[in-house]
Amino acid sequence: IVFVPQARIYHACGVSINKSPKRNYLVKYYGTRNYIYTLLKNLSLKNILAIVSVCVLMWLSLAVYLGMRGRVKEARYVALGILWNVVHINKIRETRWMIQKRTVVTDGMLFPKIMQRIPLSYLYDRVRTW
Repeated sequence: IVFVPQARIYHACGVSINKSPKRNYLVKYYGTRNYIYTLLKNLSLKNILAIVSVCVLMWLSLAVYLGMRGRVKEARYVALGILWNVVHINKIRETRWMIQKRTVVTDGMLFPKIMQRIPLSYLYDRVRTW
């Protein structure tokens, strides 16, 4: 793996799974599950506490929003994606330990250069189209 600080990646929340209703639910489930899982295994403990709690709150907000819009099955799959991380916390902890002991670049080195603050309005606009 090569780190290139000049590289920029723009992601528009697209998915490669086709638009069938069953696959839409899978996108909700795996999208939620993998997003949280990736943060838990890769971030420093300090950033887990600061970032993951906000992200879980955002995913829960999405589940409530979907439920209120009558999209109950989608809301359920988002909630199941969150729950997966709770149920598998011991597996995540083991994976995290292996990753963290090999980590060379810290969150502090990456965040100022790569991560930019995203306004909540942008995130909620993305949620409405998701």
